[in-house]
Amino acid sequence: MMKHQLLACLAFMTLLLGACSNQDDQRGVALDGPWKFRTGDHLTWANPAYSDSGWVELNPTLIWDEQGFPDYDGIGWYRKSVVIPSSLKSGVHPGDSIQVFLGKIDDCEQVFLNGMLIGENSKTITGIKNPDSSFIKGRGIWKIPRRYLLSVDDPRIIWDSVNVIAVRCYDHGGDGGMYDKDFLLAATGLRDRVVIEHDASPFHLKDSLVQKSILITNNSGSV
Repeated sequence: MMKHQLLACLAFMTLLLGACSNQDDQRGVALDGPWKFRTGDHLTWANPAYSDSGWVELNPTLIWDEQGFPDYDGIGWYRKSVVIPSSLKSGVHPGDSIQVFLGKIDDCEQVFLNGMLIGENSKTITGIKNPDSSFIKGRGIWKIPRRYLLSVDDPRIIWDSVNVIAVRCYDHGGDGGMYDKDFLLAATGLRDRVVIEHDASPFHLKDSLVQKSILITNNSGSV
């Protein structure tokens, strides 16, 4: 009996974890292909109409020092053009968002979508903010995974058409630029709305009973 209860408990946890891993945000748009890059700084480089044909291509999962810019410190810009399909909106729940994952960035950054600022130093900007150079004061955030959230009805998104993502990076010293993973644009899914913590409490076996505490946290803002 005890063995059967243990197997049932494990099966239940597997179903919960599987539901969170097989989520609809896996239907997203990959952003890990080559990005256009150049050193220097000019805000016109955020403009989607700007031609970056003369820029070099870099792999965003590797720092720029390993791709031809050793020991470069200062500002560098990345640009990528992507089509954002309206199919990402299908099946989303009220209050869900579009997520922009940009790996990690050494050291700090401003992120633009179609010329408009949507994020700065790992914090989403929901309203209108004019970019300035104060973002370079960001410290200690180079190991933080970058994730920016936009409402599905955000006017800065151009559905079923080409969108330009531009990232203005600043490196204080040492390694610099975008690196690591994930690079993805996707709708929020179950794993983003529900957090399941199961490692803090061990299994308890007593009198043919199997017990384990599982903490489920609702992050969706609704029941």
